[in-house]
Amino acid sequence: METLRNQGSGSHRENQQSIFRKAFRELFEGRRKSKTRRRTTIRRISKMLTTTEKTNERGSEQDASTPKTIEKTSQQLVDAPGHEPSQSLIEDVLDYLTTEIHRTAQEKGWWEDGRKPSECIALAHSELSEALEALRHGNPADDKIPQFSGAEAELADTIIRILDMAGAFGWNVAGALVAKMQFNRGRTYKHGKQF
Repeated sequence: METLRNQGSGSHRENQQSIFRKAFRELFEGRRKSKTRRRTTIRRISKMLTTTEKTNERGSEQDASTPKTIEKTSQQLVDAPGHEPSQSLIEDVLDYLTTEIHRTAQEKGWWEDGRKPSECIALAHSELSEALEALRHGNPADDKIPQFSGAEAELADTIIRILDMAGAFGWNVAGALVAKMQFNRGRTYKHGKQF
């Protein structure tokens, strides 16, 4: 996927980015499907990407290798133990979300005057507080995205704040998350604490 994101220029590059966004959108929209249907969806997306790439002009050896890169990355999700996403795929998804979230925040003017890390952390705190308030009031449907509960929406806002911050300051939160997950797997029960 790194190859897909970085290669090309102009309209060709924009087309690749559009395909990349569509692939992830389809994966996210299929999150509630069974594992079998999810694997089928992944293979279909991989085929779609490969077919599209073959129809594009190839200006370098990197272009010719793109279908194999896409297929390999898609297969990581299919073939990983328990059909869980591989570490590299987790980072790819989070890096993609970081880029998209920060770009949106910039386009909406939230970074025109710059922001301090402390301000961003406080804003992330505020989203968690709003999630708590939603739970205190029975966790009703969110007023902006009513198909989700208030807690779900506010926790999503928390993640958006964190990834926006990561994009702004160049922090590798995606890599740190994967590393911390690995570290936690090796820790003792309750990390040796009472609570």
